[in-house]
Amino acid sequence: MPREVKITGLSQKTNGRWIYVRKIPVRLRDHFPAPVYPDGKPHRMEPNVSAGYYRVNLDTKHESEAVVRYVDFAADYDQRIDVAKRKLDDQPKSPPHIPQLEIQRMIERYYTSVPLTELTPMQLLSHNLGGDAHQIASNAIAHELRHLDAIKENTKFDTSDADPVIDCMLEKNNLIVPAGTDLYKQIRTQYWEHQKATAIQNIGDITHRKTDIAAHTPDTSSRGKKTVTLRELYNEYMKNPSKIRGSKTKLTNGYKADSLIELLGGDNRLISTIERHEFDEVRDIFRELTPYFHSKFPKMTVREIHAKLKKLRNEGRDFPKPAAKTINDYMTLLTSMFTFANNKDYVDKSLAVDLKVAVPRKEKNRTKEQFTMEQIKTIFDAELYHGCMNLEYWWRPGNFKVRSGKFWVPLIGLYQGVRLNECCQLLVSDIKIIDGYHCILIRYDDDDGEEVKNVKNESSERFLVIHPMLIKLGFIHHYEQQKKAGETHLFPELPIGSTGYYSDPFNKWFNRSLLKKKLDINGPTFHSLRHMYCDALRAAQVPQDIQRTLGGWSSKNGEEDTIDYKVYGRGYPPDVQHEHISKVTYDVDLSHLIDNEENE
Repeated sequence: MPREVKITGLSQKTNGRWIYVRKIPVRLRDHFPAPVYPDGKPHRMEPNVSAGYYRVNLDTKHESEAVVRYVDFAADYDQRIDVAKRKLDDQPKSPPHIPQLEIQRMIERYYTSVPLTELTPMQLLSHNLGGDAHQIASNAIAHELRHLDAIKENTKFDTSDADPVIDCMLEKNNLIVPAGTDLYKQIRTQYWEHQKATAIQNIGDITHRKTDIAAHTPDTSSRGKKTVTLRELYNEYMKNPSKIRGSKTKLTNGYKADSLIELLGGDNRLISTIERHEFDEVRDIFRELTPYFHSKFPKMTVREIHAKLKKLRNEGRDFPKPAAKTINDYMTLLTSMFTFANNKDYVDKSLAVDLKVAVPRKEKNRTKEQFTMEQIKTIFDAELYHGCMNLEYWWRPGNFKVRSGKFWVPLIGLYQGVRLNECCQLLVSDIKIIDGYHCILIRYDDDDGEEVKNVKNESSERFLVIHPMLIKLGFIHHYEQQKKAGETHLFPELPIGSTGYYSDPFNKWFNRSLLKKKLDINGPTFHSLRHMYCDALRAAQVPQDIQRTLGGWSSKNGEEDTIDYKVYGRGYPPDVQHEHISKVTYDVDLSHLIDNEENE
């Protein structure tokens, strides 16, 4: 019978033979060195590279032999990966295409980073200098612009004077674009057009403003204030010691800030130069985007995505617009950043106010899609719960009994209502006996007091009496096994995500691989189990304050009872919890999950 192993890439086929398979990263496939075979094809115990995978038939049905044999091939795979990475690094960065908007930003980044003494008069105008400097620059190129306009009416003007600047700009961006190519000509023309348009705009400002030069005199009221860029503001805002932010918040704020900073002019834009209408423009752009816009258009900037969506919608394509709550999440961050800037005296007044959009009533009343009882039965009738080939091939029928995190986590979500990350990160030491009842501790720290886990908020910290159904299914036996094996984590095989959360990889597996691909269940997600748990508590007429204790919900979410349990207590004793959590039942037969050997 196939067996479960934990060595990456090592698995057993249905015929009993062991193989070693590793996926080659997409970006390295063109550079991954393929093996050379004397007769042109691989034999047993020789690696085969095809379809993006490195495969080896280990030519044995014995696990012990497979473990010994795979070592050399693992080293060979790692060595070929290193070679591919070196080849990739040696490739010149010569993009086949640079979008016009990216060229524009590259130009702006260039001349805003060059010292003022190195700028041409036309570039000086683009800096919006005040006082005499602005007037001098204006007068210096006024004649030149009139001359260029006259030439352009009859023939194309020569823009090659900008070539030294373009070469320097490309070098700063680590790009190789040969002179004479269409892309180089495009950059050259766009560079000159940008400089010309900006200069004309500033000359027009001086000509038509009755206050003339006085209007461009620097504002002395801001002297002494710290000059801060958008990126510097965000970094300082996130380091504010008065706020404690989890790794998930830091991650989500990071990608939100990247989009906001891009739309407001880039990392080096001075926050003191941003005007009110620019904040309104950012909000209006977000209103016209679509959910998961970066995932759907991964290689485009936000402005490019906005323009693309506008074009596609005009062509009749249907792209839903983001929810008001999503838009407001971005606007809240933007407002918070500039309120922080105002409090730090980096700006005279925060202009990033009143940016939120109204939330439609139907969106306010929207609830997450729930599982039906038929869908719950379908989940727990899957091969994973009846018997599968092994943990790697959990979707194939077999005699292997899974008792890992993939087995327990959905059951805990259903019967304890815990959040996904709360469950996936559980430690062996989080299982305690309190007043004779087995309990789960949901907490930040371990027994040594070290903060090693992520919990949503203070209301989420709690202890829960373990549901009788979980005990009946063998959960305590699983805990005892992990404790005997010296494991730290209750589900040691569950990987941690790049975000620092154990829930991210599990969420993708459960929602995509199990629900959508395997069981064809669309709509509900793992979090829907928590909603079912809440409904089960209500159906059992469990008092609302006890519901909040059992679910870790903060009191502010209650509509009737507003007692603050941070002040008046941290929950109910185990006997009271046991009385009420035992009332949580579902019309689903789980008798096939009971392992009599475990419960003996």
